[in-house]
Amino acid sequence: MNSVQPSAERQPFLRIPSIVLLLIAFFVAIQVVCSVVFADDTPQIFFRYGFVPARYSHAYLAANMVNGGNLLDRAIPFVSYMFLHANWTHLLVNSLWMLPFGSFVARRYGSLVFLLFFVVCGILRAAVHLAFNWGDRKST
Repeated sequence: MNSVQPSAERQPFLRIPSIVLLLIAFFVAIQVVCSVVFADDTPQIFFRYGFVPARYSHAYLAANMVNGGNLLDRAIPFVSYMFLHANWTHLLVNSLWMLPFGSFVARRYGSLVFLLFFVVCGILRAAVHLAFNWGDRKST
């Protein structure tokens, strides 16, 4: 005889923490705004808020007569680039990866630590990208 009793309470098929879904919804909202409202200004948005290593190279800025901005203007892209996506496919792929891996971190450590981990890893990723791609004009 089978001793396993069926559970009276059913478990959800997918247990995605709400913080992960909120972050993905935020990604989608930003993509909608960039695609619909600011469609003509996309290159300027990516230069200003995307992470462009050339922005930190004095030689590039001087040669192209581009203003890299003040300290805050140069610091903001270390975080803001994490919310920009080149297109809908990029957004979809990032979101699909966020579901299993983000869910694991959020369930294990909680929403606040998940967000802190997300931001710290993003800043470190930008710093490493800057170190290896100094002066590159492509945004990430």
